[in-house]
Amino acid sequence: MHSTTNTYAPCLEHPVFRLFIALCAADNLTIYGGDAKDAFVHSPGPSMPTFMKLDDAFRDWYLERTGVLLDKDLVLPVQRALQGHPEAARLWEEHISAILEKVGFKNTTHEKNIYTGKFCDEKALLVRQVDDFALGCRQKSTAKSVYAEIRTKLTLHNEAEAPFEYLGLVDSFDGYDVLKTPDYIKLSAESKKTHVLTQSRVESHELQD
Repeated sequence: MHSTTNTYAPCLEHPVFRLFIALCAADNLTIYGGDAKDAFVHSPGPSMPTFMKLDDAFRDWYLERTGVLLDKDLVLPVQRALQGHPEAARLWEEHISAILEKVGFKNTTHEKNIYTGKFCDEKALLVRQVDDFALGCRQKSTAKSVYAEIRTKLTLHNEAEAPFEYLGLVDSFDGYDVLKTPDYIKLSAESKKTHVLTQSRVESHELQD
């Protein structure tokens, strides 16, 4: 599978996120967050036909739901990107980039995770790390409109609305703390490091017990 499919998907690096913050600061843009839930479920399926064997849990669920006991030899076609599948990240990246292009954004030349565009006659910058979004613009209403349009275009035919959440002003992103003041913007990983150290202490105590 790895040799016959394209698995590449861009990943946001720390210097690029710092560049995004600097560009927003230079243009006096406010940064608002967004989060696409169940991103891979909203992406197209693998390029090669892929099937899953039915397990007992699925057969029990289907029996309870429909009254029909499925044969163990049946398989299910995978119609959406599957968590853990080698193509999943690329399928999501292509899908969301196409949506962002329809909304009015375009990847920058050398960094695929930064997008630039115009929305509501207003210049905007957007950075994405998988399903996490940070949008730099001048008005909160612009950010809400952009995220609402992304949500609409992500919505599947069997959904009333895609699970895309507007998060308001960004104070953290992809493990980084973002402290904004009138004089400077500080990026740190204090919360992440505190969480990791706390978890390490808890696991250490559990092992000792």
